[in-house]
Amino acid sequence: PRGEYVLVVEGCSEPQGLPAFWQGWDIGRHIAHYMALDMPKMEAIKAVAKDRKLSKSEVYNAYEKEKSKASD
Repeated sequence: PRGEYVLVVEGCSEPQGLPAFWQGWDIGRHIAHYMALDMPKMEAIKAVAKDRKLSKSEVYNAYEKEKSKASD
């Protein structure tokens, strides 16, 4: 057969390059960052979930838990 073949020996396990800007932040700070960019709260939660590869409900629950701890 004629043509081009691609052989993948091993995929990239971690993205190469600079570490994520939000590393070291808690979820509340991460959400606050997006909200400071005029993003609505639920959109910020979606963005954080995507950044951290978590579900939106996990991010929301962690955010609410952090808020309740801060008010105590």
